[in-house]
Amino acid sequence: MKVQLVLCLLLSGTILLSSVNIQAQSFPRDPRVPQTPSNGMDPANTNPAALSGKVSVAGGADITKDTVVVLDCGFGDRARANVDSRGNFMLRLDNGNSSGSAGWDRNSTGLTGCSLRAEASGYQSSTINLQGDPSGVIEVGTISMSPLSHLDGEGFIVSAASLAAPERAKKHFAKGQDQARKGRWTAACDSFRKAIQAYPRYAIAWLELGRVQLHQNAINDAQQSFVSATTQDSRLLPAYVELAHLQAAQRQWGAMARTTANLVELAPESSAAFWFLDSAANYNLQNLQRAENSAQRGLRLDPGHHVPQLEYLYGLVLGTKRSYNLAVQHIKNYLQLSPHAEDAHDAQSRLAEFQKLASTQATQAASK
Repeated sequence: MKVQLVLCLLLSGTILLSSVNIQAQSFPRDPRVPQTPSNGMDPANTNPAALSGKVSVAGGADITKDTVVVLDCGFGDRARANVDSRGNFMLRLDNGNSSGSAGWDRNSTGLTGCSLRAEASGYQSSTINLQGDPSGVIEVGTISMSPLSHLDGEGFIVSAASLAAPERAKKHFAKGQDQARKGRWTAACDSFRKAIQAYPRYAIAWLELGRVQLHQNAINDAQQSFVSATTQDSRLLPAYVELAHLQAAQRQWGAMARTTANLVELAPESSAAFWFLDSAANYNLQNLQRAENSAQRGLRLDPGHHVPQLEYLYGLVLGTKRSYNLAVQHIKNYLQLSPHAEDAHDAQSRLAEFQKLASTQATQAASK
């Protein structure tokens, strides 16, 4: 029962690291987090205010499905909007679009001190600083994102081995990227293989080969490619994430726990979703203390509840440890954040179970 529940959580999870638009084993952002569709304004609003613009990815890669634009005014995220497949967004400034319970206060100090950024797991975003009072539709320009694996910085450095790839290998790699963007998976696979044949230590090529193999439903081959990517570059975060996805889908909890241990060690402050993966793997292995610690770390990194499944998973861990009152609290949090989740019915059942057990526990304690 526990394995099935957590597998459900994982498969409806929240992260995707990709420089091509991967469908297989993706973790799209939870649609229940308050977001605004990118397709328009509320016609009932006679004086709408909105921010309109575009998100682009370095190198021309596709926009991933989990990409959102976030308005930050220095005291937490105030509003967010989805980004469509072409990178366009329309972020409304009204209560219906706010990410916090207080909503956007149009009578406040306006946009001065606020900034816009894009969010997608595995990417770093540029920032657009704003000022003035919002009125009408404001064109803000383009927000650019770069894959973390392509940036300098702790935990995200591409190995010297990849950077040292010869020109012949780089040409095959670039050709493979172009073919993948066009959905030509067989041709892309061939190009990435040629890049690897020309330079076997080409970690990024191994990563992209694995992603293309997912499109071809070659799961075992993809898994081996991701392993090869991490072997050639032990700091390549996207490869660990892709590998963890596959291991979760195949219920390879021991292997997944080893993968996520590397992930959170490399980037402990990077993503709550990384800690969610680590907690889920260890929960299924009944390593409850590790599962609890990882869930707690994830929750501390996620004050905006962008990974609401952490609340449910933490509740399951606490319930297994017989901390029923706390388990009830966190599962309630999850259902408040995600009332229409696919696993909401299961969460309601677990909530009722833990409420009953909490009552029995209290009665037994009172009778002693």
